[in-house]
Amino acid sequence: MTSRRQSAEFHECMQKVVREKQEMMYSMGNLQRIELENHRLKHQNMDQSEQITKLHASLQEYGLLRDHIQEYYKALQDSQMELQREKEKSNKLERKLDRLTIDNEKLTEERDKCEQKSFEYKDECRSLREDLEKSQAECRDLLSQTQEGASDGTTSLLQGFGKPSSQSNFVFGIGGDKMNRKK
Repeated sequence: MTSRRQSAEFHECMQKVVREKQEMMYSMGNLQRIELENHRLKHQNMDQSEQITKLHASLQEYGLLRDHIQEYYKALQDSQMELQREKEKSNKLERKLDRLTIDNEKLTEERDKCEQKSFEYKDECRSLREDLEKSQAECRDLLSQTQEGASDGTTSLLQGFGKPSSQSNFVFGIGGDKMNRKK
């Protein structure tokens, strides 16, 4: 019985060894799976850390871009306000220019009228000078004839002319008539 017993113990021992070996193999498989999973998780963790780093960099870039966009938007608003002010200035200048153009046209019309009047006055002046020169020539002729008549004692030339003061009226009457006619 001892050998049977020993054989049963041996068999039991062998089964126990096989079971422990299987459990160990199973545990080794689990351990390898766990190590592989751990390795995979480490890689995944590294990838995620890289992505987090990239996301942080992107977030910083986004912040910088947002700041630039805000600065650009503020500059755009400032330039639009400046443009509006310049448009208002331009409109004021255009209105002033329009008024100046109208004033210039009025002044041009006035100048043209004045030039026309100046030509008319020059013509009238020329005509008056001519009349004056004629009157002076006539007066000189009459005076010389009167002086000649006085020297030879005849006064017949003065007959019909009236008083000596009528001669001045006669001379001034020509100029006065001319001026009255032009008005």
